Amino acid sequence: MRAQDILPDESNEASFAGLTVRKGTVAAFLANARAFADPALASDARAAAQAEIEDALPALRALGLFDVLEVRHGPLRALVHGRAPAAQPDLDALYAAPAQRIEQAVLGHLVPVHEAYLKAATFFSFASGRAQGLDVSPRGGPPGFVQVLDAHTVAFADWPGNNRIESMRNLADDERAAMLFLFPGLELFMRINGRARVTTDAALLARLAEGGKAPKAAIVVAIDEVLIHCGKAINRARLWREDARLARDALPSVGQMLASMAMIGQADIAQADAHYEQAVRNDLY
Repeated sequence: MRAQDILPDESNEASFAGLTVRKGTVAAFLANARAFADPALASDARAAAQAEIEDALPALRALGLFDVLEVRHGPLRALVHGRAPAAQPDLDALYAAPAQRIEQAVLGHLVPVHEAYLKAATFFSFASGRAQGLDVSPRGGPPGFVQVLDAHTVAFADWPGNNRIESMRNLADDERAAMLFLFPGLELFMRINGRARVTTDAALLARLAEGGKAPKAAIVVAIDEVLIHCGKAINRARLWREDARLARDALPSVGQMLASMAMIGQADIAQADAHYEQAVRNDLY
């Protein structure tokens, strides 16, 4: 369907769901939305943009714009959906500005020190999202399982998990993604923010093979930002300390969790625990 099929060139308005919608309504909304979300805009100009947005909302809803598009800016999203925006503290008053060296250490590409850490990396968490919500999933492998394709691109295999494949479904709708790397025994993190896509390129899958098997798919991440992050959280959690390790019987087992959700009976807990232990340690590929 073309624009002129919705609103002919000779017409300046059309009726949708009983409301008259003028030509240019969506474009005007986008312009006012950008102004409303601009933190540098004067308060009177922002108020004027808000008034224009509020006037346009009935027509935009009649068009069904917000049935297919999700507004990311929090206050604007609250305005669009008729909710009062949540009160926000003055973050600049609460926190000091980051040191210059910290800002300078955020790069748009990998340098040799980043590549050295990636060659040693065995675990990271992968964050993605779409209109339905956000998701973060653990990823692990032998050292170097996240491979550097070039200074701006990394890739990793997608191995069997619970088959929800939320990350890949998210990337089909929204390419934004983030990676948070942990390094056992070290008191720092590495972060990569960028745009990701799923691929089944045979050559890349062969390159990412592990355990004698090639993955069904891989994820390629184009880097927007890479940075080393301080490890204070590791020490607050005592993450690498031997005396911080949990005993297996300190919390419910997988079988006990399944029983608590009425998914199995009490008599089946031991079998479920044994099956999980076998699968989580051996059915890796």
